[in-house]
Amino acid sequence: MSKKKSAARRTGKLSPITILTKFELKSIRLVSSSSNVSLQAGGLPKATKVEAECGLGASDDEDAVKVNVNCSVISRYAESDSEPAIRISCEYQAVYKFMGNEFPSHDELSESVDDISNAAMIQVWPFIRHYAFWISSQIGVPPITLPMFRTETPAGMVGRIGAKRGAKKR
Repeated sequence: MSKKKSAARRTGKLSPITILTKFELKSIRLVSSSSNVSLQAGGLPKATKVEAECGLGASDDEDAVKVNVNCSVISRYAESDSEPAIRISCEYQAVYKFMGNEFPSHDELSESVDDISNAAMIQVWPFIRHYAFWISSQIGVPPITLPMFRTETPAGMVGRIGAKRGAKKR
């Protein structure tokens, strides 16, 4: 056993992977949305950019972590335009309930921010894709199809996730 693992066991400190496996998705909800359209005669803008970011915080009222995922789809006729021709923005919140005995410390959560944010982005991204597609079709432009969200699976998670869901090793 490595020194790091044995030290973690002695202090009771949870590794980022262990913390991630102790959270269960409780809900995903749309918390804000907006869209603006200002099209010029002669066609649609060609340059579209997608911006997405995650913010993570512990809930004060329950043993949960809330992750807010913000996404904006911005289309401009020219990079120099101060206002976009099309802007579709949304914010979803993923709420994760802690299923362990003792809620992780602030330091333990800080070490796990990237892993928890990636998990939230993977789970929320289909909602964002649907929202962008639906809103763009409602505002009179061809529906915008966002790409699939891809990330690397944290080391050691594949077997743990499979085992948790009852998958058998082959």
